[in-house]
Amino acid sequence: MYRKCEYIMFSGLLAVSCRRRPDFRAPVLKGAHPFASWYSKIMWRLSRWLLSLAAMTAMVWLACSVPLGRRTLYQHLRAIFATQEAQDLADGTKQEARDLAKRVQKGIAEGRDKKQVLPATKKTRTAAPLDPMDEKDQQALEHLVHEKTR
Repeated sequence: MYRKCEYIMFSGLLAVSCRRRPDFRAPVLKGAHPFASWYSKIMWRLSRWLLSLAAMTAMVWLACSVPLGRRTLYQHLRAIFATQEAQDLADGTKQEARDLAKRVQKGIAEGRDKKQVLPATKKTRTAAPLDPMDEKDQQALEHLVHEKTR
């Protein structure tokens, strides 16, 4: 954090108004090594990764060792996915994915065989504009678009 100070003249006296502003840059210390900010970024990334790894390990341990009723969470999930309904759902999903892949491959093969070239579209006006523009307005609009799209 750094302070932004403003000097204000108030009834002949000099007053100072300081506000705290967030500083998102790494602090620059006199005599600090030039790679100090790089090193701190790497250490922060490593500590975040280690914390995530510890949290994931704790979740896996809880799922496999803490009983919820007669079974652990892992055993409950394994029993649910072993049911016939879950197996039917998985088989149906696999079959639909295979059918979709075949249709896509067939469409790609047909597109290669035809070597289809798309016709160019014609710029035709189908209806009159709702707000008619005179020549001066049209030129001003074109100039504005040209300026904004540089």
